[in-house]
Parts: sequence; C-alpha cells; structure tokens
Amino acid sequence: MTQRIYLLTGPVRSGKTTALRKWAHRQTKVCGLLTPDLDGFRCFMDLQTQHYFLMEAVASPASQVLEIGRFQFNANSFSRARRILQHAKPGVNGTSLDCEWIIVDEVGPMELRGDGLEPEISRLIKEHKTEGNTRLVLVVRDSILEQVIDHFKIDYYHLLTKGTLSESLVT
Repeated sequence: MTQRIYLLTGPVRSGKTTALRKWAHRQTKVCGLLTPDLDGFRCFMDLQTQHYFLMEAVASPASQVLEIGRFQFNANSFSRARRILQHAKPGVNGTSLDCEWIIVDEVGPMELRGDGLEPEISRLIKEHKTEGNTRLVLVVRDSILEQVIDHFKIDYYHLLTKGTLSESLVT
C-alpha cells in the first residue's frame, strides 16, 4: 500500500507549525492550512493564497463561538477553513488546485469530538487511502496521536517529527 498520509507529531508549542511553514514555503504545489501565531493570536493560513485569518473568537457573538477547554474559537473562521479543505481533493493528476501536498494543521480535540475541521478531515483521510497522487500531511500533538490514529482509522502512514520533516517530505 502506498503511504500517502504523513503524521507530523510532537509536543504542544514545539515548533511543528514553524517547521512545516518553512518546508511549505520551498514548495510550489502545496495547499491546505497552517495555524501559526500572529501577533499573539492563533490564525489560520491558507497555504494556496498565503492569506491569514483569525482563528480565535475575539468579540464574537456567543452563537459564533466554538469552545474547547479554556479556548474560544470563531465558528465562522472554521467554516472558512473547512471550505479551503473542500477544494483540496486528490485526483489522478493532482487536485482541483493542482496540489501535490495537502496540509492540515492541526487535528486536535475538536476534530475528535466531530467539530472544528470535521467532516473535512475524515473525507481527506478516506480519499487518501483509496485514490489520487497527492500526499496528506496531518499535524497531531503527541499527547493525542494514538487517539487520532484510532478515531480516524489511519492504517498506513509515515510518522514525522520536526527534525525528520525535510528529509521525509521529498517532492
């Protein structure tokens, strides 16, 4: 079985996103999402357009807030992020966006409970198990790695750390 799913893992705030952003910057056919901090706020970054948009719920009405633990996120931003992932479809000759790599930063507790970037995570994993030439990179903190693997039934994957990223993700 061709392994087209890569799991980038490590502790929280260990530099996974930064390492992946540096790697993606050197590529030409990458789409999906990164979640960097920008001026002290968590943001989404659309890798195709390089546009940032705020992930955190700052002055959002309560009806537009997703909560996980002590964190509050903007539900509209997650809707926008899911739309970005909807366009990231593997195909025989790449994707509708002509991407060789689809990145999702990150798969976390919200996705495990069916919120956040779901159902797009499930769709991408299913499609990458059965079709296409694109490769899928999922960022998962080490403390929930096994839960994510079990929950999404990921059987075949390459396990990456920020230290093995550049040598493992060769285009």
